[in-house]
Amino acid sequence: MTEACDSISEEERSLFRPFTRESLQAIEARIADEEAKHRELERKRAEGEIRYDDEDEDEGPQPDATLEQGVPVPVRMQGSFPPELASTPLEDIDSFYSNQRTFVVISKGKDIFRFSATNALY
Repeated sequence: MTEACDSISEEERSLFRPFTRESLQAIEARIADEEAKHRELERKRAEGEIRYDDEDEDEGPQPDATLEQGVPVPVRMQGSFPPELASTPLEDIDSFYSNQRTFVVISKGKDIFRFSATNALY
């Protein structure tokens, strides 16, 4: 059993963290930072400081297909998933969603379900 635990990377050990108010505040801070960078870039474009931006051609990061909604947790991560965190809100495990207001719930059957952390009317 220790060999299996040793083969799990530190990133995977810390991957499954409960979703808390502090988690949502961290997401909000990342979103605010990204918006500030975007406004600064737009200001520089408007002033003519930037003519060409490499990001214009980049499609940007893509979601990890192995971590999609409704699919089981990948086998490489199942060993590091603590069973006591099943059916509880967790910080999103896909880095693509790190600056989006989402969280995941992993069922006892180890299926991934993704939810929005925004306020809802109903």
